[in-house]
Amino acid sequence: MGFAIGGPAFANAFSMHLRLLGRGEYHMPPEDLARRQHPVTWLRVRLLAHHARQMGHHTDADALEHAWDTIAEAMDIVEDYYGFYAPEFLPAVQQTLDDMLTETSPRRFTDQEVALATRLSPTASPVHLVNHAWHQFWGAPESYRAWEENVIRTYLASEIPPL
Repeated sequence: MGFAIGGPAFANAFSMHLRLLGRGEYHMPPEDLARRQHPVTWLRVRLLAHHARQMGHHTDADALEHAWDTIAEAMDIVEDYYGFYAPEFLPAVQQTLDDMLTETSPRRFTDQEVALATRLSPTASPVHLVNHAWHQFWGAPESYRAWEENVIRTYLASEIPPL
């Protein structure tokens, strides 16, 4: 749902926040997996990357998986879901997620909102704003804070068109 609405910005925020929470986001003992309502976050990232690829965002999906795989490798974690998930389940899981998106019918991001070449304006949608912000962050993290403060100030001072 988050990716359908916010595009790559959602994937970046989801990933950045959760991968910093530690080892439990990558691996859990089978008895803990049996009691969870959501799969281990690493698997959720895999499903998110798969969805991003289906929507044509292959580079974003690859970067998302690469970041998680690199951290897992550094922590010497082996991906194992103890039978609670197997790759053969992907079509059924993906169909369920697709059906949920059809049922909820969220407002989907537009190509212009996630296009990096599109200039940010005071009337940009929040989706465009956050996608542009992630592009700025990845491109120049050392100057991001000042950029963000300026953009927020400008955005809030502008006349925001009604939804």
